[in-house]
Amino acid sequence: MINDNLYEVKQMAALFDALGHYRRIIIYRALKRAGSKGVNVGALSEMTGIGETNLAHHLRMMKKGKIIRSNTVGRFTFLVLNEDELTSMLKAISA
Repeated sequence: MINDNLYEVKQMAALFDALGHYRRIIIYRALKRAGSKGVNVGALSEMTGIGETNLAHHLRMMKKGKIIRSNTVGRFTFLVLNEDELTSMLKAISA
């Protein structure tokens, strides 16, 4: 039997859950194109064609999986990909 760290395996599962819907892949790609500056929810909604209520649900799932993070500047919240977390999880999956 493989002796995996249960916490690490659960983190990997959360990553897959966070990307486990086609709309989340669309969101991921839009955020990837936006780069390190990120994008606010309204602009992300326009970029993806996903309504803000539905978008909020998918963003919660992606935050739970640590795929995205938010940066607040004044009244605006910008969403960015958490590239470091994605890279480390992909390396862990391949180990």
